[in-house]
Amino acid sequence: MRLRSALLDVASGKTLIEIDRSDQTDRIDRLADSVTLDVLRDVRDAGQAGQIRLGTAGTKSLPALRAFLRGEQFSRRFSLDSAIREYERAVALDSGFALALDHLGLAHSQKLEDAGTLWLKAGRHNHGLAPRDSLLISADSLGAAIGDTLDHAYWSQSRRVFATLEEAVRLYPDDPMAWYQLAESRFHGGFVVGSTPRQALEAFESANALDSTFAAVYFHLIQLALAGSDTARARRYVSAYLALTAGVPQGEGIGLVASLLDPRRAHSPELQRLLDTTSAPMLYYAWGVVWFWSDSAETAIRLARLLAGGRHLAASHPVAGPAADTGLVKGVLEMMLSYRGHLHESYALLGNQAGVVFADLALAGAVPPETASVVFGRWLQSGAEEPSVAEARWMPRCHRTLGAALWWASQRDTTSLLALVRKDSLAARTASSVPAIQRTRGSYELARAALALARQDTTEAMRRFAMFPDSLCPGHVSYEADAASAFLPLTRFRLLHATGRDREAVGLLNNNFPGISPTWVLGVFDAGRIAERLGDRQSATRCYRFVAEVWRNADPELQPYVADARAALKRLGGEPR
Repeated sequence: MRLRSALLDVASGKTLIEIDRSDQTDRIDRLADSVTLDVLRDVRDAGQAGQIRLGTAGTKSLPALRAFLRGEQFSRRFSLDSAIREYERAVALDSGFALALDHLGLAHSQKLEDAGTLWLKAGRHNHGLAPRDSLLISADSLGAAIGDTLDHAYWSQSRRVFATLEEAVRLYPDDPMAWYQLAESRFHGGFVVGSTPRQALEAFESANALDSTFAAVYFHLIQLALAGSDTARARRYVSAYLALTAGVPQGEGIGLVASLLDPRRAHSPELQRLLDTTSAPMLYYAWGVVWFWSDSAETAIRLARLLAGGRHLAASHPVAGPAADTGLVKGVLEMMLSYRGHLHESYALLGNQAGVVFADLALAGAVPPETASVVFGRWLQSGAEEPSVAEARWMPRCHRTLGAALWWASQRDTTSLLALVRKDSLAARTASSVPAIQRTRGSYELARAALALARQDTTEAMRRFAMFPDSLCPGHVSYEADAASAFLPLTRFRLLHATGRDREAVGLLNNNFPGISPTWVLGVFDAGRIAERLGDRQSATRCYRFVAEVWRNADPELQPYVADARAALKRLGGEPR
């Protein structure tokens, strides 16, 4: 059997490589392997001006390479389960195949599953690869190592991740994967280097411009478009994503978003029937896309209500992952209600049990002070977390510590804070595992920072809150849908304002993703007033418009903020949308 083939540059129409191979008729597998090796070798040697940079793939097993390439095809369409099966097959055939390990980790992370062990293993086998692949694997393994260690050099380690990815896009500016990984890092951990949502968006747009057929990029592009209330742009991204993922299960969630973005279909009986019968994971996926959207229909709350109702957990819909956690989905609804200003309904659903949302409601004035003191006191005295806490188990203890500590600081309750410091100090000394030490050390440091705040020692509070390493609070990611994500930046905002650093204070909130929190909205309102006083019309307009949109349907007690925001927009010439 003889096989003649050619590799074309589709942009120029130029033939890059011509291959002529022959073998026995019953050995087509060997013939295919020979052609594969020819392509990999000749493309590398062709040196095509940055268009194709295939160096060594990092495996000597052609079956492993074929499985990896099949995984890449599935991954590009965001068919994650199929991609994972192929990557796992590649790793089974070659346990040291670093690229397959790294991309297997990426697929698991995109399913909201832990990828750290895979990325660390990929890092251990990161040798003999092309420079581009080596850089990207290094960034992933560095990120995984930071999450797994009690590294005192957290900030410098984290900056190494960003420096590695910045170097990757500098060396390979035409590489969409390099831009995608930089964008993801900016989105989820940009606080480390002070990057803004705008910079994350620019990196996602660069990846998309270089390769519009790379489906994974679209999730955050849609999310960020909706965060900016740019529904027209969101629809374009949705359409492009659905064209790439036809028949892929992960496309179903974005399909729901497409219908919800269509004014003609959003409230139709047909769509409601679809929402009532779709699976919980797809509802959760759709909610994850729209949680930042401040639309008048409050779509994120609509989806959260359906999730919390539990009807989608029927036997006909096998459920795993976050959507299967009834505590989590109930917490999602509580957070979304409080964020959109429905404080009474959120409080009624939650009740008087300590937790992040309870602390947020108390700080926003929705819980009577005497009640909040009793609830937090009970939590402080409890030997076990579970009996006194009502929220998803994934919420780390230090998140609850920060909420309670900020409440006590707002009441100048140094007695409770000193008791918290002593309790967490003892827990840190007696912890028997690295994760336990990390959790308790984070809580202890937060309690000490709040104590300085309660004592009105602004200098010490600023030092502690400004330098607090987010690594000490596992799971604390500044841009996640979590009320606790608002606590640290809000505290820093108020301390910056108290020390006269108003422009820094405004920039901290104006350039950040919205915290899913009523206290965040109150902070943005204050940032708008400060910006207006400073003559920063653009920032003031953006802040006031956010408040007017997100609380347009809020409780009556919050409507004065909406009225003031709308009046300010008229003064500034920026009518609310």
